[in-house]
Amino acid sequence: MNMGYLICLFFAGFMLGCPDFTTASSPYSLVVAFDIGTSYSGYAFSFRNDSLNITYADLDHKSPKTLSSVLLKPDKKFDSFGIQAEHKYLELAEVNKNNGWHLFRGFKMVLQNDKKLTRSTKVEDINGVSMSALSIFTMSIRFLKDHFLNNVTKQVPDLEEDDIRYVLTVPAIWGDMAKLFMREAAVQAGISNSNLKLALEPEVAFIGWQTVMAGKEEAALSKPGTRFMVLDLGGGIVESSIQELQQDNATLKEVHKASGGPWGGNSVNNNFLQLLTNLFSRSVMERFKEEQVADFLHLEREFEQKKQHLTSKNDGNITFNGLASLSAIYRQVTNTSSKENFSEMGLSCNLTVIKELFSSPLGNIISFVKNITGEPGMQSVNTMIVLGGFGKSVIVRDELQKQITGLHIITPKDADQVVLNGAVLIGHTPGSISARVMTYTYGVRVMENFDQRKHLEDKKVMIGDRQMVDIVFSVLVRVNEEVQVGQEIKRDFLNRFNVQKKGLFMYKSTERDLDYVTGKGCSLLGEVRLDQEGNSSNDDDTVDVTFVFGDTELSVKVHNAGGLTTKNYIATLN
Repeated sequence: MNMGYLICLFFAGFMLGCPDFTTASSPYSLVVAFDIGTSYSGYAFSFRNDSLNITYADLDHKSPKTLSSVLLKPDKKFDSFGIQAEHKYLELAEVNKNNGWHLFRGFKMVLQNDKKLTRSTKVEDINGVSMSALSIFTMSIRFLKDHFLNNVTKQVPDLEEDDIRYVLTVPAIWGDMAKLFMREAAVQAGISNSNLKLALEPEVAFIGWQTVMAGKEEAALSKPGTRFMVLDLGGGIVESSIQELQQDNATLKEVHKASGGPWGGNSVNNNFLQLLTNLFSRSVMERFKEEQVADFLHLEREFEQKKQHLTSKNDGNITFNGLASLSAIYRQVTNTSSKENFSEMGLSCNLTVIKELFSSPLGNIISFVKNITGEPGMQSVNTMIVLGGFGKSVIVRDELQKQITGLHIITPKDADQVVLNGAVLIGHTPGSISARVMTYTYGVRVMENFDQRKHLEDKKVMIGDRQMVDIVFSVLVRVNEEVQVGQEIKRDFLNRFNVQKKGLFMYKSTERDLDYVTGKGCSLLGEVRLDQEGNSSNDDDTVDVTFVFGDTELSVKVHNAGGLTTKNYIATLN
Protein backbone atom coordinates (compact mmCIF):
# COMPACT_ATOMS: atom_id res chain seq x y z
CA MET A 1 0.00 0.00 0.00
CA ASN A 2 1.34 3.41 -0.95
CA MET A 3 1.44 5.63 2.13
CA GLY A 4 2.58 9.19 2.68
CA TYR A 5 2.52 12.18 5.01
CA LEU A 6 0.41 15.26 4.50
CA ILE A 7 0.39 18.45 6.50
CA CYS A 8 -2.30 20.99 5.84
CA LEU A 9 -3.50 23.09 8.78
CA PHE A 10 -6.00 25.91 8.21
CA PHE A 11 -6.28 28.68 10.82
CA ALA A 12 -9.34 30.88 10.25
CA GLY A 13 -8.48 31.65 6.64
CA PHE A 14 -4.75 30.99 6.89
CA MET A 15 -3.23 27.80 5.57
CA LEU A 16 -0.10 26.52 7.27
CA GLY A 17 1.59 23.83 5.25
CA CYS A 18 4.59 21.60 5.63
CA PRO A 19 6.91 23.06 8.29
CA ASP A 20 10.53 22.14 7.71
CA PHE A 21 11.40 19.37 10.16
CA THR A 22 15.03 19.21 9.05
CA THR A 23 16.21 22.78 9.51
CA ALA A 24 17.31 22.31 13.14
CA SER A 25 20.46 20.61 11.85
CA SER A 26 20.68 22.31 8.44
CA PRO A 27 23.73 24.52 7.95
CA TYR A 28 23.21 28.20 7.21
CA SER A 29 26.22 30.35 6.58
CA LEU A 30 24.45 33.41 7.97
CA VAL A 31 21.60 34.16 10.39
CA VAL A 32 19.70 37.47 10.35
CA ALA A 33 17.10 38.40 12.97
CA PHE A 34 14.30 40.92 12.48
CA ASP A 35 12.61 42.51 15.49
CA ILE A 36 9.40 44.37 14.60
CA GLY A 37 8.54 46.20 17.79
CA THR A 38 5.58 48.36 18.71
CA SER A 39 7.81 51.44 18.92
CA TYR A 40 11.15 50.43 17.38
CA SER A 41 12.32 47.90 14.80
CA GLY A 42 15.68 46.66 13.62
CA TYR A 43 17.83 43.73 12.60
CA ALA A 44 21.17 42.12 13.32
CA PHE A 45 23.13 39.26 11.77
CA SER A 46 26.22 37.10 12.12
CA PHE A 47 28.03 34.42 10.16
CA ARG A 48 28.16 30.79 11.26
CA ASN A 49 31.94 30.73 11.53
CA ASP A 50 31.91 33.72 13.90
CA SER A 51 28.43 33.69 15.39
CA LEU A 52 29.20 35.92 18.40
CA ASN A 53 30.47 38.71 16.15
CA ILE A 54 27.04 40.26 15.65
CA THR A 55 26.58 43.10 13.17
CA TYR A 56 23.74 45.54 13.80
CA ALA A 57 21.76 47.48 11.25
CA ASP A 58 22.59 51.13 10.69
CA LEU A 59 19.05 52.42 10.49
CA ASP A 60 19.10 55.59 12.57
CA HIS A 61 22.40 57.39 13.14
CA LYS A 62 24.36 54.21 13.94
CA SER A 63 21.51 52.82 16.02
CA PRO A 64 20.46 49.19 15.41
CA LYS A 65 16.83 50.21 15.62
CA THR A 66 14.58 52.84 14.13
CA LEU A 67 10.99 53.89 14.69
CA SER A 68 8.31 51.36 13.71
CA SER A 69 6.68 53.76 11.28
CA VAL A 70 5.49 53.11 7.72
CA LEU A 71 4.74 55.94 5.30
CA LEU A 72 2.57 55.34 2.25
CA LYS A 73 2.06 57.63 -0.71
CA PRO A 74 -1.42 58.89 -1.62
CA ASP A 75 -1.81 55.87 -3.94
CA LYS A 76 -1.08 53.69 -0.85
CA LYS A 77 2.24 52.50 -2.28
CA PHE A 78 5.21 52.18 0.06
CA ASP A 79 7.38 55.27 0.47
CA SER A 80 9.62 54.88 3.51
CA PHE A 81 10.11 53.22 6.89
CA GLY A 82 11.42 54.25 10.28
CA ILE A 83 12.82 57.66 11.15
CA GLN A 84 12.88 58.54 7.43
CA ALA A 85 9.12 57.98 7.29
CA GLU A 86 8.57 60.23 10.30
CA HIS A 87 10.85 62.96 8.94
CA LYS A 88 9.26 62.98 5.50
CA TYR A 89 5.72 63.11 6.86
CA LEU A 90 6.72 65.92 9.22
CA GLU A 91 8.27 67.88 6.35
CA LEU A 92 5.10 67.42 4.31
CA ALA A 93 2.94 68.51 7.24
CA GLU A 94 5.00 71.64 7.85
CA VAL A 95 4.11 72.90 4.36
CA ASN A 96 0.57 71.47 4.45
CA LYS A 97 1.28 68.88 1.74
CA ASN A 98 0.62 65.77 3.85
CA ASN A 99 -2.99 65.40 2.67
CA GLY A 100 -3.50 61.88 1.29
CA TRP A 101 -0.25 60.52 2.76
CA HIS A 102 -0.57 57.74 5.34
CA LEU A 103 1.68 57.35 8.38
CA PHE A 104 1.23 54.12 10.35
CA ARG A 105 2.59 53.67 13.89
CA GLY A 106 2.15 51.16 16.69
CA PHE A 107 0.49 48.67 14.34
CA LYS A 108 1.97 45.65 16.14
CA MET A 109 -0.62 46.00 18.89
CA VAL A 110 -3.40 44.89 16.53
CA LEU A 111 -2.04 41.33 16.78
CA GLN A 112 -2.77 41.24 20.50
CA ASN A 113 -6.41 40.41 19.78
CA ASP A 114 -5.75 36.91 18.52
CA LYS A 115 -9.39 35.80 18.57
CA LYS A 116 -10.49 38.44 16.05
CA LEU A 117 -7.40 38.28 13.85
CA THR A 118 -8.05 37.39 10.19
CA ARG A 119 -6.47 38.08 6.84
CA SER A 120 -8.78 41.10 6.49
CA THR A 121 -7.74 42.71 9.81
CA LYS A 122 -7.18 46.45 9.42
CA VAL A 123 -4.90 49.00 11.05
CA GLU A 124 -5.40 52.76 11.06
CA ASP A 125 -2.94 55.50 10.20
CA ILE A 126 -2.56 58.52 12.47
CA ASN A 127 -5.60 60.12 10.80
CA GLY A 128 -7.87 57.09 11.18
CA VAL A 129 -7.63 55.79 7.60
CA SER A 130 -7.71 51.98 7.50
CA MET A 131 -5.55 49.61 5.51
CA SER A 132 -4.77 45.91 5.51
CA ALA A 133 -2.63 45.03 8.52
CA LEU A 134 -1.03 42.22 6.54
CA SER A 135 0.14 44.71 3.92
CA ILE A 136 1.70 47.03 6.54
CA PHE A 137 3.56 44.17 8.23
CA THR A 138 4.69 42.83 4.87
CA MET A 139 6.05 46.26 3.86
CA SER A 140 7.91 46.54 7.17
CA ILE A 141 9.56 43.15 6.88
CA ARG A 142 10.37 43.70 3.20
CA PHE A 143 12.09 47.00 4.03
CA LEU A 144 14.29 45.35 6.67
CA LYS A 145 15.02 42.41 4.38
CA ASP A 146 16.01 44.62 1.45
CA HIS A 147 18.10 46.89 3.67
CA PHE A 148 19.91 43.85 5.07
CA LEU A 149 20.53 42.25 1.65
CA ASN A 150 21.82 45.52 0.19
CA ASN A 151 24.38 45.71 3.00
CA VAL A 152 25.44 42.10 3.33
CA THR A 153 25.87 41.43 -0.39
CA LYS A 154 28.49 44.17 -0.44
CA GLN A 155 30.49 42.00 1.96
CA VAL A 156 29.58 38.65 0.38
CA PRO A 157 28.63 39.20 -3.27
CA ASP A 158 28.02 35.49 -3.95
CA LEU A 159 25.68 34.99 -0.98
CA GLU A 160 22.60 33.01 -1.98
CA GLU A 161 19.15 33.07 -0.41
CA ASP A 162 19.39 29.45 0.72
CA ASP A 163 22.50 30.36 2.76
CA ILE A 164 20.43 32.63 5.01
CA ARG A 165 18.40 31.67 8.05
CA TYR A 166 15.79 34.35 8.81
CA VAL A 167 14.59 34.69 12.40
CA LEU A 168 11.53 36.78 13.18
CA THR A 169 10.83 37.63 16.83
CA VAL A 170 7.31 37.50 18.29
CA PRO A 171 5.94 38.05 21.80
CA ALA A 172 5.60 34.83 23.78
CA ILE A 173 2.07 35.77 24.83
CA TRP A 174 0.82 35.90 21.25
CA GLY A 175 -1.63 33.25 20.14
CA ASP A 176 -1.27 30.85 17.24
CA MET A 177 -3.10 33.14 14.82
CA ALA A 178 -0.79 36.09 15.46
CA LYS A 179 2.29 33.93 14.91
CA LEU A 180 0.87 32.57 11.69
CA PHE A 181 0.00 36.12 10.63
CA MET A 182 3.65 37.16 11.04
CA ARG A 183 4.85 34.11 9.13
CA GLU A 184 2.51 34.91 6.25
CA ALA A 185 3.68 38.54 6.20
CA ALA A 186 7.31 37.38 6.05
CA VAL A 187 6.56 34.97 3.20
CA GLN A 188 4.78 37.73 1.28
CA ALA A 189 7.85 39.91 1.89
CA GLY A 190 9.94 37.39 -0.04
CA ILE A 191 11.31 35.14 2.70
CA SER A 192 11.22 31.42 1.96
CA ASN A 193 8.92 29.53 4.31
CA SER A 194 11.58 26.86 4.92
CA ASN A 195 14.25 29.45 5.76
CA LEU A 196 12.12 31.21 8.37
CA LYS A 197 12.05 30.58 12.11
CA LEU A 198 9.92 32.40 14.67
CA ALA A 199 11.52 33.10 18.05
CA LEU A 200 9.88 34.12 21.31
CA GLU A 201 11.10 37.50 22.52
CA PRO A 202 11.62 36.91 26.28
CA GLU A 203 13.48 33.64 25.60
CA VAL A 204 15.88 35.10 23.07
CA ALA A 205 16.26 38.22 25.22
CA PHE A 206 17.80 36.14 28.00
CA ILE A 207 19.98 34.16 25.58
CA GLY A 208 21.25 37.39 24.05
CA TRP A 209 21.96 38.97 27.41
CA GLN A 210 23.59 35.87 28.92
CA THR A 211 25.82 35.14 25.93
CA VAL A 212 26.86 38.62 24.86
CA MET A 213 26.37 41.04 27.74
CA ALA A 214 26.32 39.32 31.13
CA GLY A 215 29.22 40.16 33.45
CA LYS A 216 30.94 38.23 36.22
CA GLU A 217 28.45 39.41 38.82
CA GLU A 218 25.75 37.36 37.08
CA ALA A 219 27.81 34.15 37.16
CA ALA A 220 25.28 32.63 39.58
CA LEU A 221 22.83 32.38 36.70
CA SER A 222 25.15 29.86 35.04
CA LYS A 223 24.50 27.17 37.66
CA PRO A 224 22.26 24.27 36.56
CA GLY A 225 18.87 24.35 38.21
CA THR A 226 18.83 28.13 38.59
CA ARG A 227 15.42 29.67 37.98
CA PHE A 228 14.97 33.27 36.93
CA MET A 229 12.36 35.61 35.48
CA VAL A 230 12.88 37.53 32.28
CA LEU A 231 10.73 40.69 32.28
CA ASP A 232 10.59 42.16 28.80
CA LEU A 233 9.31 45.74 28.90
CA GLY A 234 8.58 46.83 25.35
CA GLY A 235 6.87 49.85 23.90
CA GLY A 236 3.50 48.15 23.71
CA ILE A 237 3.69 44.82 25.51
CA VAL A 238 5.09 43.69 28.83
CA GLU A 239 5.64 39.96 29.15
CA SER A 240 7.50 37.55 31.36
CA SER A 241 9.05 34.14 30.99
CA ILE A 242 10.45 32.02 33.82
CA GLN A 243 13.26 29.73 32.79
CA GLU A 244 15.40 27.07 34.42
CA LEU A 245 18.96 26.37 33.32
CA GLN A 246 19.40 22.67 32.55
CA GLN A 247 22.17 20.30 33.63
CA ASP A 248 23.95 20.60 30.29
CA ASN A 249 24.45 24.30 31.10
CA ALA A 250 23.47 25.09 27.53
CA THR A 251 19.69 24.74 27.30
CA LEU A 252 16.74 26.39 29.02
CA LYS A 253 13.42 24.94 30.16
CA GLU A 254 10.37 27.13 30.56
CA VAL A 255 8.76 26.47 33.95
CA HIS A 256 5.88 28.99 33.85
CA LYS A 257 3.74 29.80 30.86
CA ALA A 258 4.42 33.15 29.23
CA SER A 259 2.06 35.91 30.28
CA GLY A 260 1.80 39.68 30.22
CA GLY A 261 -0.26 42.66 29.15
CA PRO A 262 -0.37 46.02 27.31
CA TRP A 263 1.55 48.05 29.90
CA GLY A 264 4.57 49.11 27.84
CA GLY A 265 6.17 52.50 27.39
CA ASN A 266 3.53 53.75 24.97
CA SER A 267 0.98 53.69 27.78
CA VAL A 268 2.90 56.57 29.39
CA ASN A 269 2.69 58.51 26.12
CA ASN A 270 -1.04 57.82 25.97
CA ASN A 271 -1.41 59.07 29.54
CA PHE A 272 0.37 62.29 28.54
CA LEU A 273 -2.07 62.87 25.69
CA GLN A 274 -4.96 62.18 28.04
CA LEU A 275 -3.50 64.72 30.48
CA LEU A 276 -3.53 67.32 27.71
CA THR A 277 -7.10 66.34 26.79
CA ASN A 278 -8.21 66.80 30.38
CA LEU A 279 -6.39 70.14 30.49
CA PHE A 280 -7.59 71.64 27.20
CA SER A 281 -10.68 69.52 26.27
CA ARG A 282 -11.15 66.84 23.65
CA SER A 283 -12.35 69.27 20.98
CA VAL A 284 -9.21 71.42 21.32
CA MET A 285 -6.86 68.43 21.10
CA GLU A 286 -8.72 66.95 18.13
CA ARG A 287 -8.42 70.24 16.26
CA PHE A 288 -4.76 70.54 17.23
CA LYS A 289 -4.01 67.03 15.90
CA GLU A 290 -6.01 67.58 12.70
CA GLU A 291 -5.11 71.18 11.82
CA GLN A 292 -1.57 71.45 13.20
CA VAL A 293 -0.15 68.02 12.39
CA ALA A 294 3.48 69.14 12.40
CA ASP A 295 3.22 70.78 15.83
CA PHE A 296 1.39 67.76 17.22
CA LEU A 297 4.12 65.40 15.97
CA HIS A 298 6.81 67.70 17.38
CA LEU A 299 5.09 67.59 20.77
CA GLU A 300 4.87 63.79 20.74
CA ARG A 301 8.54 63.49 19.83
CA GLU A 302 9.60 66.01 22.48
CA PHE A 303 7.71 64.12 25.18
CA GLU A 304 9.25 60.79 24.11
CA GLN A 305 12.77 62.25 24.31
CA LYS A 306 12.24 63.91 27.69
CA LYS A 307 10.46 60.86 29.10
CA GLN A 308 13.53 58.70 28.53
CA HIS A 309 15.74 60.93 30.66
CA LEU A 310 13.43 61.47 33.62
CA THR A 311 14.56 60.15 36.99
CA SER A 312 12.77 59.72 40.28
CA LYS A 313 14.94 62.46 41.78
CA ASN A 314 13.95 65.12 39.26
CA ASP A 315 11.85 67.95 40.67
CA GLY A 316 10.63 71.37 39.56
CA ASN A 317 9.00 71.87 36.16
CA ILE A 318 9.47 70.59 32.64
CA THR A 319 8.63 72.73 29.62
CA PHE A 320 7.31 71.64 26.23
CA ASN A 321 8.12 74.32 23.69
CA GLY A 322 6.62 75.83 20.54
CA LEU A 323 2.91 75.44 21.21
CA ALA A 324 1.65 78.70 19.72
CA SER A 325 -0.80 76.85 17.48
CA LEU A 326 -2.28 74.93 20.42
CA SER A 327 -2.60 78.18 22.38
CA ALA A 328 -4.40 79.81 19.47
CA ILE A 329 -6.85 76.92 19.06
CA TYR A 330 -7.56 76.94 22.80
CA ARG A 331 -8.41 80.66 22.72
CA GLN A 332 -10.66 80.20 19.67
CA VAL A 333 -12.60 77.28 21.14
CA THR A 334 -12.98 78.62 24.68
CA ASN A 335 -12.95 82.35 23.93
CA THR A 336 -10.62 82.80 26.88
CA SER A 337 -6.98 83.56 27.43
CA SER A 338 -4.47 80.79 27.88
CA LYS A 339 -4.34 78.68 31.00
CA GLU A 340 -1.90 79.16 33.82
CA ASN A 341 1.59 77.85 33.00
CA PHE A 342 0.63 77.77 29.31
CA SER A 343 1.40 80.35 26.66
CA GLU A 344 2.54 80.63 23.06
CA MET A 345 6.05 79.96 24.33
CA GLY A 346 5.15 76.54 25.69
CA LEU A 347 3.56 74.43 28.39
CA SER A 348 5.18 74.18 31.82
CA CYS A 349 4.31 71.02 33.77
CA ASN A 350 5.26 70.06 37.28
CA LEU A 351 7.51 67.00 37.19
CA THR A 352 5.44 65.36 39.90
CA VAL A 353 2.50 65.39 37.48
CA ILE A 354 4.62 64.00 34.65
CA LYS A 355 6.05 61.21 36.82
CA GLU A 356 2.50 60.31 37.84
CA LEU A 357 1.92 59.28 34.21
CA PHE A 358 4.07 56.22 34.95
CA SER A 359 1.94 55.13 37.91
CA SER A 360 -0.73 53.10 36.15
CA PRO A 361 1.54 50.98 33.91
CA LEU A 362 4.09 50.54 36.69
CA GLY A 363 1.37 49.50 39.11
CA ASN A 364 0.20 46.86 36.65
CA ILE A 365 3.74 45.62 36.05
CA ILE A 366 4.59 45.37 39.76
CA SER A 367 1.34 43.54 40.60
CA PHE A 368 1.94 41.23 37.65
CA VAL A 369 5.44 40.29 38.86
CA LYS A 370 4.36 39.80 42.46
CA ASN A 371 1.43 37.60 41.44
CA ILE A 372 3.64 35.29 39.37
CA THR A 373 6.43 34.97 41.91
CA GLY A 374 3.82 34.32 44.61
CA GLU A 375 2.42 31.28 42.83
CA PRO A 376 3.16 27.76 44.16
CA GLY A 377 6.51 26.51 42.92
CA MET A 378 7.77 29.95 41.94
CA GLN A 379 9.36 30.83 45.29
CA SER A 380 12.68 29.49 44.02
CA VAL A 381 12.85 32.36 41.51
CA ASN A 382 15.18 34.90 43.09
CA THR A 383 16.46 36.86 40.09
CA MET A 384 14.69 39.06 37.57
CA ILE A 385 16.36 40.39 34.43
CA VAL A 386 14.64 43.53 33.12
CA LEU A 387 14.97 43.96 29.37
CA GLY A 388 13.33 45.94 26.58
CA GLY A 389 13.24 49.62 25.66
CA PHE A 390 10.88 50.62 28.48
CA GLY A 391 13.27 48.83 30.83
CA LYS A 392 15.87 51.51 30.11
CA SER A 393 13.77 54.14 31.89
CA VAL A 394 15.39 55.22 35.15
CA ILE A 395 11.97 55.82 36.73
CA VAL A 396 10.92 52.27 35.83
CA ARG A 397 14.12 50.76 37.19
CA ASP A 398 13.98 52.75 40.42
CA GLU A 399 10.36 51.83 41.09
CA LEU A 400 10.96 48.13 40.42
CA GLN A 401 13.90 48.13 42.84
CA LYS A 402 11.80 49.90 45.44
CA GLN A 403 8.61 47.84 45.18
CA ILE A 404 9.92 44.35 44.44
CA THR A 405 12.12 43.49 47.38
CA GLY A 406 12.30 39.70 47.13
CA LEU A 407 14.19 39.53 43.85
CA HIS A 408 17.68 40.42 42.75
CA ILE A 409 16.97 42.74 39.79
CA ILE A 410 19.42 43.01 36.92
CA THR A 411 18.98 45.88 34.45
CA PRO A 412 21.47 45.62 31.56
CA LYS A 413 22.74 48.79 29.98
CA ASP A 414 21.71 47.86 26.43
CA ALA A 415 18.38 46.35 27.41
CA ASP A 416 16.81 47.12 24.03
CA GLN A 417 19.41 45.17 22.00
CA VAL A 418 19.31 41.80 23.73
CA VAL A 419 16.32 40.49 21.73
CA LEU A 420 18.26 40.92 18.49
CA ASN A 421 21.38 39.33 19.99
CA GLY A 422 19.49 36.28 21.20
CA ALA A 423 17.44 35.88 18.04
CA VAL A 424 20.63 35.72 15.97
CA LEU A 425 22.17 33.18 18.33
CA ILE A 426 19.10 30.94 18.49
CA GLY A 427 19.13 30.89 14.69
CA HIS A 428 22.58 29.30 14.87
CA THR A 429 21.66 26.94 17.74
CA PRO A 430 17.90 26.31 17.58
CA GLY A 431 18.06 23.67 20.32
CA SER A 432 18.64 26.23 23.08
CA ILE A 433 15.14 25.70 24.52
CA SER A 434 14.36 22.17 25.72
CA ALA A 435 10.79 22.50 27.05
CA ARG A 436 7.91 24.94 27.32
CA VAL A 437 4.73 25.29 29.37
CA MET A 438 1.50 25.23 27.40
CA THR A 439 -0.49 28.46 27.30
CA TYR A 440 -3.71 26.70 26.33
CA THR A 441 -5.40 23.32 26.41
CA TYR A 442 -5.40 21.93 22.87
CA GLY A 443 -7.71 19.27 21.49
CA VAL A 444 -9.73 18.06 18.55
CA ARG A 445 -13.45 17.72 17.98
CA VAL A 446 -14.49 14.07 17.76
CA MET A 447 -17.68 12.01 17.66
CA GLU A 448 -18.64 9.42 20.24
CA ASN A 449 -21.56 7.08 20.68
CA PHE A 450 -24.04 8.71 23.03
CA ASP A 451 -23.68 7.37 26.58
CA GLN A 452 -26.19 8.72 29.07
CA ARG A 453 -23.76 8.00 31.91
CA LYS A 454 -21.17 10.51 30.59
CA HIS A 455 -22.92 12.75 28.05
CA LEU A 456 -25.51 15.45 28.54
CA GLU A 457 -28.87 14.68 26.96
CA ASP A 458 -28.96 17.94 24.99
CA LYS A 459 -25.68 17.04 23.26
CA LYS A 460 -27.21 13.98 21.58
CA VAL A 461 -27.66 14.04 17.79
CA MET A 462 -28.87 11.42 15.33
CA ILE A 463 -26.42 10.47 12.60
CA GLY A 464 -28.14 7.95 10.41
CA ASP A 465 -29.73 5.53 12.84
CA ARG A 466 -27.13 6.07 15.57
CA GLN A 467 -27.27 8.28 18.66
CA MET A 468 -24.05 10.27 18.69
CA VAL A 469 -22.36 13.26 20.31
CA ASP A 470 -20.42 15.16 17.65
CA ILE A 471 -18.92 18.01 19.72
CA VAL A 472 -16.71 16.06 22.12
CA PHE A 473 -13.43 17.81 23.04
CA SER A 474 -10.62 15.23 22.90
CA VAL A 475 -7.68 16.67 24.88
CA LEU A 476 -4.17 16.57 23.43
CA VAL A 477 -2.26 18.72 25.93
CA ARG A 478 -3.43 20.83 28.85
CA VAL A 479 -2.78 24.41 29.90
CA ASN A 480 0.22 24.75 32.26
CA GLU A 481 1.46 21.31 31.20
CA GLU A 482 5.16 21.04 30.44
CA VAL A 483 6.00 19.60 27.03
CA GLN A 484 9.35 18.93 25.43
CA VAL A 485 10.16 20.94 22.30
CA GLY A 486 9.08 18.80 19.37
CA GLN A 487 6.99 16.49 21.55
CA GLU A 488 4.73 14.35 19.37
CA ILE A 489 1.25 13.19 20.31
CA LYS A 490 -0.22 10.60 17.96
CA ARG A 491 -3.89 9.82 17.50
CA ASP A 492 -5.78 7.54 15.13
CA PHE A 493 -9.14 8.64 13.76
CA LEU A 494 -11.70 6.70 11.74
CA ASN A 495 -13.00 8.60 8.71
CA ARG A 496 -16.53 7.45 9.38
CA PHE A 497 -16.90 9.23 12.71
CA ASN A 498 -14.14 11.75 13.26
CA VAL A 499 -13.16 13.28 9.94
CA GLN A 500 -15.85 15.78 8.98
CA LYS A 501 -15.59 16.49 5.25
CA LYS A 502 -12.14 14.89 5.30
CA GLY A 503 -10.87 17.26 7.97
CA LEU A 504 -10.27 17.45 11.71
CA PHE A 505 -11.21 20.55 13.68
CA MET A 506 -8.73 21.74 16.29
CA TYR A 507 -9.76 23.78 19.32
CA LYS A 508 -7.99 25.53 22.16
CA SER A 509 -9.25 26.52 25.59
CA THR A 510 -8.11 28.47 28.61
CA GLU A 511 -9.65 25.76 30.82
CA ARG A 512 -7.69 22.70 31.89
CA ASP A 513 -10.56 20.22 31.64
CA LEU A 514 -13.63 20.36 29.44
CA ASP A 515 -15.92 17.85 27.77
CA TYR A 516 -17.28 19.69 24.75
CA VAL A 517 -15.96 22.18 22.20
CA THR A 518 -18.81 24.47 23.25
CA GLY A 519 -17.35 24.71 26.75
CA LYS A 520 -16.09 27.78 28.60
CA GLY A 521 -13.06 29.48 27.11
CA CYS A 522 -13.03 27.18 24.07
CA SER A 523 -12.55 28.48 20.52
CA LEU A 524 -11.92 27.02 17.09
CA LEU A 525 -8.24 27.12 16.20
CA GLY A 526 -8.38 25.67 12.73
CA GLU A 527 -8.95 22.68 10.52
CA VAL A 528 -6.50 19.90 9.76
CA ARG A 529 -7.61 19.32 6.19
CA LEU A 530 -6.86 16.15 4.24
CA ASP A 531 -6.33 16.65 0.53
CA GLN A 532 -7.31 13.37 -1.09
CA GLU A 533 -7.28 14.49 -4.69
CA GLY A 534 -6.44 11.59 -6.92
CA ASN A 535 -6.57 9.06 -4.09
CA SER A 536 -9.25 6.70 -2.94
CA SER A 537 -10.46 6.53 0.65
CA ASN A 538 -13.46 5.12 2.43
CA ASP A 539 -15.21 5.49 5.75
CA ASP A 540 -13.29 2.59 7.25
CA ASP A 541 -9.88 4.13 6.58
CA THR A 542 -7.84 5.13 9.61
CA VAL A 543 -6.25 8.55 9.66
CA ASP A 544 -3.09 8.74 11.77
CA VAL A 545 -2.45 12.28 13.00
CA THR A 546 0.67 13.44 14.80
CA PHE A 547 0.46 16.75 16.64
CA VAL A 548 3.83 18.37 17.37
CA PHE A 549 3.91 20.68 20.39
CA GLY A 550 6.50 22.67 22.31
CA ASP A 551 8.02 24.71 19.50
CA THR A 552 7.13 28.32 18.76
CA GLU A 553 4.53 27.12 16.26
CA LEU A 554 2.14 24.16 16.30
CA SER A 555 2.58 21.66 13.46
CA VAL A 556 0.59 18.64 12.39
CA LYS A 557 1.49 15.53 10.37
CA VAL A 558 -1.24 13.41 8.79
CA HIS A 559 -0.85 9.85 7.53
CA ASN A 560 -3.78 8.23 5.79
CA ALA A 561 -3.96 4.47 5.35
CA GLY A 562 -5.98 4.92 2.17
CA GLY A 563 -2.98 5.29 -0.11
CA LEU A 564 -2.28 9.01 -0.19
CA THR A 565 0.75 10.26 -2.05
CA THR A 566 3.16 12.71 -0.46
CA LYS A 567 2.34 16.36 -1.04
CA ASN A 568 3.86 19.54 0.38
CA TYR A 569 2.12 22.81 1.14
CA ILE A 570 3.50 26.31 1.50
CA ALA A 571 2.06 28.74 4.06
CA THR A 572 -0.25 31.13 2.28
CA LEU A 573 -3.45 33.02 2.86
CA ASN A 574 -6.48 31.01 1.90
